[in-house]
Amino acid sequence: NELIIPKKKALTPSSRARLPFSIWNKTTAAMTYSVYRKREIAGPKIYDKNIFDSMFPFGGNAKSFHVFFGKNGFVEYQILVPFNKVEEFVNDVTKLIKTEKPPLIVIFMKPFHGNQKYLRYSGSGITIALDFQRSPITVKALLKLDDIIISYGAIPNIVKGPSKRIVQSCFPEYHKFIDELKKFDPRRIYKSDISEKLGL
Repeated sequence: NELIIPKKKALTPSSRARLPFSIWNKTTAAMTYSVYRKREIAGPKIYDKNIFDSMFPFGGNAKSFHVFFGKNGFVEYQILVPFNKVEEFVNDVTKLIKTEKPPLIVIFMKPFHGNQKYLRYSGSGITIALDFQRSPITVKALLKLDDIIISYGAIPNIVKGPSKRIVQSCFPEYHKFIDELKKFDPRRIYKSDISEKLGL
């Protein structure tokens, strides 16, 4: 088997934050996505990609997407919403965005299928990722987004940094997971910033 090696250097904290300000705004984002959409429509429908580029699409040219957020960076919130609640959920999030006006740059959506257990980001529904510029307005809007997520029985991706409150509220097996974790690691040798934040 041939070893697949990334062709370009990976982003580092310093290289990602090399711009002092964000290039992304409503105008530049709209123009970029319009060009990208036209290119995808006009391009080949089937093409070959190596496994690295398929699994890490932001490892190549698209890493500019991250760099363009500038020194302050961005916040990504990822939510899995049940199929039968997606339309209402999107409507409520749209209202929130229009009211609070956080600097939202892009939304990604794709279907998910699976079984949810413990704190896994898994289940059947539509996964929605929202990328915001990091700012005080964003923080305020995300607190209100938490309440919407809880009301719809959606689940957040814990890797994206949700609060302990929302994780406890959204995952029915939160306490069961802690019990199982204590059995597996009674001395809690294995810890991380995420586990500390979520009270695991």
